[in-house]
Amino acid sequence: MIFRSLLSGSEATQGAPSGEWKVENPSNFDLRLGKVEFHYSEIDLALELAARQFKKNIGELSKREVSGLLESTAQGLLNHSQLIYSWISEESGRVEVDLDLELQHTLKYLTHAQSTTRSLDQIYPRGTCAVVGSSVWPLFYSVQFSIANLLVGNPVILKPSERVTASVLRIIGLLRTLHPLWEQVQVLVGDRELGRRLVCHESVSVVIFQGTFEVGMRIKQDTLSQPAKEVLLFLGAKNPAILLDSSTPEIEKTVIRDGFLGAGQNCFSAAQVWVKRTHLSGFLGSFHDRCKAFKIGGPQEGAFMGPILESSVMDRYFKFIGISEREGAQVLMRGKAFTASVRGNYVTPTLVVFEGLSSDQMRKSVSLQTEILAPHLSVIVYEDEDHLIETLGRLTYGHTASVYGEEGQVK
Repeated sequence: MIFRSLLSGSEATQGAPSGEWKVENPSNFDLRLGKVEFHYSEIDLALELAARQFKKNIGELSKREVSGLLESTAQGLLNHSQLIYSWISEESGRVEVDLDLELQHTLKYLTHAQSTTRSLDQIYPRGTCAVVGSSVWPLFYSVQFSIANLLVGNPVILKPSERVTASVLRIIGLLRTLHPLWEQVQVLVGDRELGRRLVCHESVSVVIFQGTFEVGMRIKQDTLSQPAKEVLLFLGAKNPAILLDSSTPEIEKTVIRDGFLGAGQNCFSAAQVWVKRTHLSGFLGSFHDRCKAFKIGGPQEGAFMGPILESSVMDRYFKFIGISEREGAQVLMRGKAFTASVRGNYVTPTLVVFEGLSSDQMRKSVSLQTEILAPHLSVIVYEDEDHLIETLGRLTYGHTASVYGEEGQVK
């Protein structure tokens, strides 16, 4: 399942499969996409291909070649956006509004890369880069990390999550038709063990991982014996939205988007909303109504929130509602399994309120210190700025925060 275009112009012979899994759409259990086989032996093949295929680094690429790569990629993604949407939604059940946001962020990144390529001529290649991706935003992470490495001269091997393997294969296949440099990106298919073997391989110089904190820490542990290996971890999905003043309809719509788009499974998802006690009643009334109003459903139903990717994550989501309640939260909305037109992993959102938390209670809270990766939003009431800073400082996660003042979003 890796792309082969060199090695004497022929494909290498595969051995017996190391493993396999069945691919199904979480928004429709009746939609089977087939069976995927993978081979641990293909790690060495992919690394050999990556090294042989890579011919140029940024010092050898002309401005015209760099511009052509970025512009053709951006235009091609725009021209084929609906096709890409269909690929991803077929495999992961994600809805169009979520996919559209991912595309816009991808295009924004390509525009930014166009304006910053001049600063790359002093950056030297570090060696083959293994990009191990999560199920979140396969288009964005494939394009972003591949482009960044291509421009500095690093061969790239993408190892996508099993949940979006077919999507990444199709996306890279499309990108290869847009510009020849994309032929230098390999896609390696496999399970978590294959990903572990890839990042630990002595021929891999750079590792980029996007996903959960727990998996990121395992990658860090597995590569400790290779101090020269550069490991970049993009972790966390427990981001706070902080309201310094009274809320507005626009702020509430943004928090709804950040909290529930993608069913709370995105790395930028807001899992907590910090509200000052003097503004609590005004915020909760309208915000609670908005949480009950958006549509839940599949890709073809014009929904705002799609399904949870796996049934095991759905079971975990329900357990954390009880954990929040036992830790003193008031449950305003209790998530439940949602019956749609077809059987799938559909749930309604959860909204809970924590009041009177001390910094020590925040530090010890299982609910507030764990990535739930589901549509579970906690409203945390703070008394004043000193209480906010003291309590917020105990939050383990939150590599991205949104702060809303009198004029709306600050950051």
